[in-house]
Amino acid sequence: MSANCCNTATAKTKEAASQPPEQFREMAVTFQENGMAKSTKLLAGATRITYFIGMAAVGGLWFVAQAGTIDAAQIPMSGNEEAAVRKVISDFADAWNRHDAKAMAGLHTDDVNFVNIFGQWWKGRSEVEEGLRRGHTTAFSKSRMLVNTEMVKFLAPDVALVHGTMELQDAPPETLGRCHSSRALVKANGRWLISSFQNTLIRTGDPAAPKE
Repeated sequence: MSANCCNTATAKTKEAASQPPEQFREMAVTFQENGMAKSTKLLAGATRITYFIGMAAVGGLWFVAQAGTIDAAQIPMSGNEEAAVRKVISDFADAWNRHDAKAMAGLHTDDVNFVNIFGQWWKGRSEVEEGLRRGHTTAFSKSRMLVNTEMVKFLAPDVALVHGTMELQDAPPETLGRCHSSRALVKANGRWLISSFQNTLIRTGDPAAPKE
């Protein structure tokens, strides 16, 4: 046999030795395909799990946000509490009509902020009492007050916002007419007291409307 034939035979033998048998090649291909399929399934499963976790997180945040909105907007309270809040407003009007400055001031907290119809800012119960006493010995000595509480909104079990209207009769001309009033009440030691008050005269027409 020639040298070339020997070399060719040797090369084929090495090539055959470097290749796995056919049955093993088929097993390797099957294993790779199965492995890719499993990897694809695992990836898809992980994606679905991540999606559901994300949706659950978003849903949880939405629920918390909605719960916070509900809590901030309105706290359900018993009718007795609302009646007690409304009575504070009517008691103020009754004390006004008796021209009893001490009784009016007594419906407010020690640190009340009270802005009257002239824009004067009285800070604290003592200033409220002194200011009301001056007014009811002069300009408001014969005045009468009508009140209408239109809305009571509880922000917490011990905090309430009250909106309504007030109207003075037999009072200085610049104070006559209906007013919008806003009050914040707090409950302390079982009693509702006014912590903040402001009222504004209701004027007809729109001052921002363009003039002809």
